[in-house]
Amino acid sequence: HFSYSSIKTKPYEFLIENIIKIPSARTATDFGLDVHNAFEKIMMNQAKIDDFDDDVKRAVQNGLNAIESLKKQYPGLIIESVEKKIDLPLSSMTTYDDGPLIFTGKIDALFKHDSGYLIIDYKTSKNDNSSSEYKQQLSVYRKMYSLLEGIPEEKIGICIVFVALRGSINTGKFDWLVEVGKRN
Repeated sequence: HFSYSSIKTKPYEFLIENIIKIPSARTATDFGLDVHNAFEKIMMNQAKIDDFDDDVKRAVQNGLNAIESLKKQYPGLIIESVEKKIDLPLSSMTTYDDGPLIFTGKIDALFKHDSGYLIIDYKTSKNDNSSSEYKQQLSVYRKMYSLLEGIPEEKIGICIVFVALRGSINTGKFDWLVEVGKRN
């Protein structure tokens, strides 16, 4: 099996991260995992926002604010699932059919609304420079979810929610931004 994040376009990165698997210290990744875990627990009513440290709390509050703003755009928006794992044979999405290769992914949050579904990916990035790449990933997840559940792709929206925009210089301010995917 492989996943979207395991795909590397630079051979050296692929060698180091996927084949040799050299560990690296990633405090930014740790923060992202903490925020995702907090969202999961809060959405499943297993924790409250005050159960987390200040930076995680601020990022999660930004995410909750973003969801409230999305409710205006998507009437009836309610949580369907969090950290939803999706696995699909690669052959069901492409013309590739050389064995049982499975493509895996994880949807941060899946919401249902009056007109369909919305896949949300929370990002703790300092800026929104990689927005286009994130939307490409969510487009793949939309296709996968559509095939798995038999839901037309046009009924599934995608959305990136940046929860900790901080800029190059840390001023202590955490902003948020919602980027809704407009194209297929």
